[in-house]
Amino acid sequence: MLAPANEIRTRSRRQDLTRERGVIMLVNMATATEVTLINQVQERLASEFAHLPAEDVHAAVRRAYARFDAKPIRDFVPLFVERHARSELAHSVAVAAS
Repeated sequence: MLAPANEIRTRSRRQDLTRERGVIMLVNMATATEVTLINQVQERLASEFAHLPAEDVHAAVRRAYARFDAKPIRDFVPLFVERHARSELAHSVAVAAS
């Protein structure tokens, strides 16, 4: 037996709302995970460049992270942030040593 048309519309609308909420929830979880990974990057770099002030490491990570603010695909952002920040910090150490 078929359900009345208005019941079908109501049921599918509820499913759409659930899906929308699910996407919003996933986006929030993805953002939280990205921030956690960026914090881990900062900790690793602070350990690796322990001879530099912590604020310099933090600033390098912030600058690298800011480069990817408008990028829609976020999967590799923590990796790229770590590479860019490490490169910047290594360069600053090399310049200071010369």
